Amino acid sequence: MMTFDNVDELYKIKRVHPNAKLVLRILTDDSKSLCQFGIKFGASLESVPVLLSKARELGLDIIGVSFHVGSGCYDPTVYHSAISRAREVFNIAEKQFGYKLELLDVGGGFEDNLFDEAADVINRALNEMFPRDEGVRVIAEPGRYFVSEAFRLATCVIARRGVVDEKQVMCAYILFLLSNHSTYDYE
Repeated sequence: MMTFDNVDELYKIKRVHPNAKLVLRILTDDSKSLCQFGIKFGASLESVPVLLSKARELGLDIIGVSFHVGSGCYDPTVYHSAISRAREVFNIAEKQFGYKLELLDVGGGFEDNLFDEAADVINRALNEMFPRDEGVRVIAEPGRYFVSEAFRLATCVIARRGVVDEKQVMCAYILFLLSNHSTYDYE
């Protein structure tokens, strides 16, 4: 099983693993997250019919939909709209292309202190849009939730430099760290 979100990936999959079970990764609102993945991953709803059509033409087996609202999501209400988008894709896949999707991956981004609220939003949305009698298997990617409180790092930052991306959309920082660990002894 693997995800895809563009036509180029479909051609590669057809060439190297034509019997793969595929999951269409859709774009969602990740603006309420510390680490936004929409810059790199996810097909827009507008591109979904093109992708499903190409997958059908190539004889590929799409079994589900995935999304990720971004890592460190601090507004659990975004899961509702993401699940609603996934429902749209399930409907398009079945009605227009004859796919019977059976898997929904609700991604991750779960913050420790908001986990119960996120779970409540997700459960209500699933009950509303993916009733149990449909038999859709729901999975998640709770990595951040499990490790967010596992470690702490203390370090000395000696400099910081702002870097703006090409589209002037996002500003990231490069941190220059000072370490006296013997591994870095270059003599």
